[in-house]
Formats: sequence, C-alpha cells, structure tokens
Amino acid sequence: MEITYIEHSGVAVETDKKILVFDYYKGQMPELDNNKSIFVFASHVHEDHFNFEIFNLAEKYKDITYILSNDIKRKYNKKYFEKRGVSEEIYEKIFFISHDKKEEINGITVETLLSNDCGVAFIVTADGKKIYHSGDLNDWVWHGEGEEFNRNITAAYKKEIDKIKGRHFDVAFAVVDPRQNDDFYKGADYLFKNVTADIFVPIHFWGDSSVVEKLRCHASAKNWKNIIVSEDIYTKMPHKITI
Repeated sequence: MEITYIEHSGVAVETDKKILVFDYYKGQMPELDNNKSIFVFASHVHEDHFNFEIFNLAEKYKDITYILSNDIKRKYNKKYFEKRGVSEEIYEKIFFISHDKKEEINGITVETLLSNDCGVAFIVTADGKKIYHSGDLNDWVWHGEGEEFNRNITAAYKKEIDKIKGRHFDVAFAVVDPRQNDDFYKGADYLFKNVTADIFVPIHFWGDSSVVEKLRCHASAKNWKNIIVSEDIYTKMPHKITI
C-alpha cells in the first residue's frame, strides 16, 4: 500500500487494484495508475476539503467514482454542478452519502460517521485494507468559545469515536490542528485510546508540519507515538511512503 500526502487533508492511498483520493482542495495531484479503479472522496463542503477541480480527473481516468458527503449536494444542486462544468456523464459517477451509513460501492465498502463540524468521516475497506479519514471530525476545543460549546463538541466527538471502538486500521488520517494551541492533541489522543492503526498520518495542520513532531513528543502519545508517520512525508519529495 502506498500513501501520498497532497496538502492539508488531501491524501491518496493506493492498494493492489484501487486508488483512493481524499479531500483534495489544492496541491499537486499525483499521477494515478489508469489501470486501477479510482475513488475520489470529499468529506464535506468546506473549501479546504472540496474543490470542483476533482471532476477534471474524469477526463483522464475513465474508471473513476466520486463519493461525496450529502451536505455538498444540499449546498450545490445539479444545475450548479452543470454550471461548474460537470457533465451528465460525470455527474452519474457521483455517490452522495450521509452519516451512519455502510455502502458497497463499485467494489469497496464505505462507512461513515457524523462529523461534529460538517459532513462525515470515512471508513473505507479496499482490497482488504482498512482506511480511516476523519474529515473534520475532531475534538474541536477552542479557547475562544464557552465551556458549554467545548463540552458539547467533545461529547459529540467521543460519541462518534465510540462507534468504532476496538477497530484496527491499516492507516488512519486524522486532524492535528495547531490552531488549537495546547489542545491540539486531544482528537488524536481519544482516537488512539479506542482504535489501533499500523500508521497514523496527521492532517489538517495548515502547512505547519512541525506539529507532527510536537505530537510525537507529547505525553499523550506515549503508547502510540511509534505509529506516527515520519515528518519526511510532508517535507521531502515525493510526499509518499510505502507500507
């Protein structure tokens, strides 16, 4: 399995016969293998997770499927897609999905959790590999918000992670956001108190990959720091690893 970091929360995972691209919004899209089935995911409508440019991939790659959170459809109707250059043929390749679903889509299994911010988190099984991508599901503690807001957002996060308690992932992508200051680690901490993974790739850090090493050194990561990806995936070209 090959993992490519694109930018922000945008990543690609290549398995034996499939390629999964999550939450692309900018950066250098890697060259994809046209002999493999390609699946492009968008966890929600926020502009740092969804970009209409993803539909340009259908011009180059014919075996392509789009799996988008339902909130994207709620904001942008079919006519708007057409206005943005998405043809009827490409639109028919889109599967819209809501939270708390489990669907078999063109040879992969897609499960969703409800994001406590917007849209969904994805759990995908492809060629026997299990991938978790958080989207914006995170323990969003903000010092500028009141205690009740933070208490509710944490409770909502833990409720969703509790649904996958005890599961194992070949790779997990989850938010580690330096804007949360001293609380940057909390989402990952609760996640790995409840699930295991072979490798953890932090995302959503707004270009500040130093937060990855900060997490590795944090006391909360004592029991799982060995699964945190090397910072080389963010800082050295090409931005990819094979596991």
